[in-house]
Amino acid sequence: MILRVAGIHHFDPTCRQQLLEWLRSYSESHGDPAFLATEWDEQHFLQVKGQRDRFFNLLRDAIPGLSDEVLNTLKLSLGFEGDTHLEVFPDVEVLWLDQGRRGDVALYAEDRLAMYREFLAQEEAPVDNANVLVRLSQSARQTAEAPEAGGGRDGGFANLIIERAAKRDGDYGVIIVGGFHAGQQPGSMRSLLDEAKLTCEVTDL
Repeated sequence: MILRVAGIHHFDPTCRQQLLEWLRSYSESHGDPAFLATEWDEQHFLQVKGQRDRFFNLLRDAIPGLSDEVLNTLKLSLGFEGDTHLEVFPDVEVLWLDQGRRGDVALYAEDRLAMYREFLAQEEAPVDNANVLVRLSQSARQTAEAPEAGGGRDGGFANLIIERAAKRDGDYGVIIVGGFHAGQQPGSMRSLLDEAKLTCEVTDL
């Protein structure tokens, strides 16, 4: 089984569309995967997904002048790692890599709004619909922080994937994780999968 890994940027609002196109390319060339693994706890994701409409309204009030098209793009980017695949693989088995992770996501929308307002405040040019997504994307990628090297989450991710891949019930599986987990630095999920002799094809989105 081949593991096709998308290294995404969680806070980049343009990454959802890139992920969608990436998934479609594999659907067209290889059909459905055996499973899709994503860097979320299922209940946390559902909570965050439920905040999308609130996020839309918060953005509209806090950053005047944004078009509905831009607002909808930003809205759907909230937690996009957890459900973008439904447009391509609606019936695929989902492996929640962060299942059981502790934390409070009740104010996820507010936290993301604060982040984006800070990104835009760093720019001298006024916000406009022609470039706001590009500006947010650039800032998100510039400020991305690497997780702790060799942290327990990478080991947990790798163990879940190794166990699932051992079933060998399909040609490939899809993994959607942050770019650092998909990198080859020691202790990363990707390096641990390599050590387990699993074949990974990684795309940095």
